[in-house]
Amino acid sequence: KHLAARLAADPANRVVFITKRTDRDIPNVRRLSYQPSRKARENAHPYLVSTENAVLHGQAAARLLMGLREEGFRPDVIVGHPGWGETLFVKDVFPNTPYLNYCEFFYRAQGLDVGFDPSVPVNVDTVLRLRMRSTPLLLALEACDRGIAPTEWQRNSHPAPFHPKIEVIHDGVDTAQLLPDPDIRVTLADGTVLTREDEVLTYAVRNLEPYRGFPSFMRALPRILEARPKAHVL
Repeated sequence: KHLAARLAADPANRVVFITKRTDRDIPNVRRLSYQPSRKARENAHPYLVSTENAVLHGQAAARLLMGLREEGFRPDVIVGHPGWGETLFVKDVFPNTPYLNYCEFFYRAQGLDVGFDPSVPVNVDTVLRLRMRSTPLLLALEACDRGIAPTEWQRNSHPAPFHPKIEVIHDGVDTAQLLPDPDIRVTLADGTVLTREDEVLTYAVRNLEPYRGFPSFMRALPRILEARPKAHVL
């Protein structure tokens, strides 16, 4: 969204944003919102529900792209996230436009977001379902001209034959905001004052869920606090 806003600030550029959201606008960016025509069928094979939903999202996005094409709009580049299927058919509508695929994640039964928690066993259905869930991601990798990933780890989660196609471009850190402050003092609700002299362990996520490591973090705390009894956990 920051790059889109920066490009759209130049009157010479026309920037279009396709999304399901109807409540998000970016200055000077034309928003086109869509809704899938339906959800995956209730009698669909369980392994294929996510793929069918991706096709429905891609179909709805493709219709908006075709509308843009009929208006005479010819994008210089298309950037998209493949996770929900919106980009499945961009190269079918605009075959000559470079498509940059945002390679955030690839589903696997080992080494990523499944099988790391011993309290949640992985069965064969989970393994097979995850392989099929990567179908739209594989199609995006094949269709795109280049991929971009925020980290080496995320790039390496994708199939090795596609690694040469994926460039690592870090999302970046706002060093004007996130930088050491030698005089920092933080007062907690109970009156405790923390400074740089204190040991502080922070955990910050938008949801307290297994996917973001919350149970693992909580299980680790007793050992951490036993080893570092003066540490403060925020």
